[in-house]
Amino acid sequence: KMVKESKRGIGTNAVTEPFKIK
Repeated sequence: KMVKESKRGIGTNAVTEPFKIK
């Protein structure tokens, strides 16, 4: 889910995704 949201280009998810991956 996170990868798909990040690919969509959602600013909020894109910023939180890198933090969750780390």
